[in-house]
Amino acid sequence: AAISRCPRRESFKSRQALVRKTLQLIWPLLPPHPTPQRTERKLILLTCTFPHAKQLLKLEHCARVIGQEPNVLWVVVEDAAKPTTAVRSLLRRSGVPHLQLSVGPTNLGGNA
Repeated sequence: AAISRCPRRESFKSRQALVRKTLQLIWPLLPPHPTPQRTERKLILLTCTFPHAKQLLKLEHCARVIGQEPNVLWVVVEDAAKPTTAVRSLLRRSGVPHLQLSVGPTNLGGNA
C-alpha cells in the first residue's frame, strides 16, 4: 500500500522536495528504536568545542544525529571560563542525556 503512494520524481521541482516527501512516507513504516535496558552499556560521546560563528549550528547537527541513538551520554566540553548559556539551552532542547563542562579558556580554538 505504501509503494503505491511513493512520489514520482517528475512531479517535484527539486530533488530536495522529492527526498523530503519520500522520507515522510518511509519514516512511519520503520520500527521504533529499542528502549534501552539497564544491562545495556552506555555509549559516551565526547565533543570538544569553542566559541565561533558556527558553533551552535555544528552542535545542533550533532544533537540531531546523537538523538536518534538509544542509551547515549553526550559530554560537551567547552573551551571557556564557564559553560555558556547558549550551549546549555541547545543541550536541554535536544533531549539527549548530556553533561556540559568547561575548561580554560585556552584561546587555542579548542586545540589545547
